[in-house]
Amino acid sequence: LEDDVDRPVLVRRLNRTQLTADIIGAVVFLVFCLVVGEQDRAAFLILTGFAVAVALRRMSPPVALSIAWLAAVLQMTTGHSILVSDLGVLVVLYATAAYGDRIVRGAGLIS
Repeated sequence: LEDDVDRPVLVRRLNRTQLTADIIGAVVFLVFCLVVGEQDRAAFLILTGFAVAVALRRMSPPVALSIAWLAAVLQMTTGHSILVSDLGVLVVLYATAAYGDRIVRGAGLIS
């Protein structure tokens, strides 16, 4: 049953166009955040985590959500308030709802 959307899948197959679009989108997101936002070492690590999560959002929503959670924990533990890179969370949460199985959608909702 390939069409069962609630079947747990860690990594989805993407065609070349989708994969290229996701990588380019993550690079554009990274550059945008670097230009607009403040940067120190911790903020750069947080931004990198969110950019990786954005790149993986469609290929592996559970991994992308986990990476976004780690970046958010790093952001909170380093004392950063809202950063421009937090927009990546919205992108990842959309992907969990659109491409994730029932468990991943629930985890995204809890987020």
